[in-house]
This record gives sequence, C-alpha cells and structure tokens, in this order.
Amino acid sequence: MKKQKESCDDALSLEGLSIDWSYHPDNPLGKRAYVRLGEGDLTALFEVRSIKVRLTSAKFKINASLLDVSPGGLAVLVNKKLIMDSSVEVSFYLSRRKIISSCVVRQVYPLYMNFKIGLEFINLPKEDSEYIANLYSSKVLYKVGNRRG
Repeated sequence: MKKQKESCDDALSLEGLSIDWSYHPDNPLGKRAYVRLGEGDLTALFEVRSIKVRLTSAKFKINASLLDVSPGGLAVLVNKKLIMDSSVEVSFYLSRRKIISSCVVRQVYPLYMNFKIGLEFINLPKEDSEYIANLYSSKVLYKVGNRRG
C-alpha cells in the first residue's frame, strides 16, 4: 500500500483552542535581576588578593572585604553587625575605577566571627552601573584567554 502525503489542509485546526494556564519562564538567576561576580572572579580579573570596601554612616566608618558585586548591589564581609534597612555610603575600587554610592542594608548573615552584609545600590551612577555590568563580559573573555594560554 502506498501512503499518501499529507497536505496543510489535512492538519488539525487550532482555532477555538485556549490555554488554561499562564507560562512564566524560569529566570536562570532565580529572584536576582543581575548576574553577580564573586570574589574569585574579581580578584583574578584585576590580579589582586582582595578588594577593600569602605562603609560609612553617621555612626561609623568601617573597612570590609568585597564578596560579590552586580549592577544592583554588593555583598561584603565585615566584623560589625549592621541594621537591616539602614543607609550606608560605600566606596571601593574596581581596577582604577572608584565606585561611590549610597546603599541600603538588605541582608545580614552571621558568618563565622563576622557578618556577610548584602547591600543594594541607591542611585548608582549609570556609568558605574554599566561598568559593573560589563565586567561579566571581561570575566568570560579572561577565562577563554586563559584556556588558550
């Protein structure tokens, strides 16, 4: 028996069909809006041992170590517990670029004898935000270059 080829006219019609659920694709970053670059990526990229961050408020000035950064904020390691939703000023260098911004404390985690503090940038200048966002591309190129060498 010879099988006949199907034509477009023979296809089932989708007219009148509906979907009873809404599709929401998974965000590969979870709830995060930005890709974060970790301490290891940053220290390798800038060829430094660590990146120091200065936290300042009306009540204190303390030094911290940068754990990760994204255009939305940063995480630092400090030896002082900060208060949730409090405001601080941060300043740090990424290579030769000095980043200065107001921040709000969004997360406080005890970590050994210190605290991991999650900070959200408030009014980070657009040029600084773009610079931080472009660091991810630099990370990828850095890793590719090191595989070839």
